[in-house]
Amino acid sequence: MVDISPIPGLLSVSDTEILKWSKWLINHISIPFDPFKEVSTDEFLTAINNLVKYLLMDNILEGLGQGGWGHSDRKYMEYLYGGEEASRTNDSVSTTVVVVEALYEYLSHIGSSKIESNQIEESPIKLRDLIVLRLNNYLLNRWDSKTGAGGALSIGREGDPILAPRYRHTASLLRLWTLLPGQLQKSMITAKNIIDNFKNVSWEKEKVATDVAAYKALDIIQNNIELFKLLGEDEVIFYKNCLKDQIVSKYNDKIEGWTSGKNPIGGRQLYTLFVLVEMADIYKEPSSLLSQKMTNALKATMRPPWNDSTCVGLPLKPNSPANINTSSLAVSALLRKPSLDRKEKEFLVDTTKYVVNFLSTEGSGNLQEAYSWALSYLLKDLCQFIPK
Repeated sequence: MVDISPIPGLLSVSDTEILKWSKWLINHISIPFDPFKEVSTDEFLTAINNLVKYLLMDNILEGLGQGGWGHSDRKYMEYLYGGEEASRTNDSVSTTVVVVEALYEYLSHIGSSKIESNQIEESPIKLRDLIVLRLNNYLLNRWDSKTGAGGALSIGREGDPILAPRYRHTASLLRLWTLLPGQLQKSMITAKNIIDNFKNVSWEKEKVATDVAAYKALDIIQNNIELFKLLGEDEVIFYKNCLKDQIVSKYNDKIEGWTSGKNPIGGRQLYTLFVLVEMADIYKEPSSLLSQKMTNALKATMRPPWNDSTCVGLPLKPNSPANINTSSLAVSALLRKPSLDRKEKEFLVDTTKYVVNFLSTEGSGNLQEAYSWALSYLLKDLCQFIPK
């Protein structure tokens, strides 16, 4: 026994107890955590610049998808669903939404940053004008102003454009209407469509991506006073809880996560990390079953076979090299998580180093395997670390 004080009556504590409490203090004391401690400011800013250039390059300049994003989705679709499905992919409403969200977040941070003009090639005003100009017709062609439904656009036999309504696209478009200025009326029509058609969706047949998109849309409605009161508070909350149950039901115990595509193992990383990124607020409900599933999925992601501890960066599938898409999503998933344990912090530092090094040494035009939707989440989450 080690007597911590010679004064009689004071508590005596063993060496084991001292060690135990010392470790607790180290793990819980409020010490600022820097996920970018192993990368330089120049590397970080170069990575941001290359990331923005890549996203702008993925914008579709002609054809059916003109004004939207999703060139890179063909690689993603071919990987998950095969070449035939990928050949039908012209653009993606969902990808367009997350790219625009990321670029807007970037613009809001650039205005107050100390970044020199030669480090960022596009001015905030030029970028904003470019985004709005390219988006205008794209969005209007994929949204029904009478019903509020969003959808995919195709060309009919007589060459006329045909809108095929899809609930996931409707939910995604609400995110843009509430982001872009002056779109309150469109937001209201779209939000009403989401509520009115909720019960018409065969949720058990939908991909988890639809569940997540719908949940995020309902979350927007709940946090918008005008929309929330207009559409009914009880319904919105009830539907959100239903969607949490749906997401839980699609959790695959064998792969400890979510998936889609022809091969469950092949789609596990992308879909699991997508859920962890988009649904990060659920961690604030630690007792919920969805939060527990997400915690399990994250832990599994950081260990074999989903992660090779001998190399830095996260693979797309087991026994594969590190991949920029899965690694970027992993960084976003951890940056959005409210609190991290020691292993999660170490994993974040290592993966962040891989991502920043990759993006700062590879020109944006050389990102052949990158998906703009995955890198958009990364850009949005990196913006908070741009020097001010």
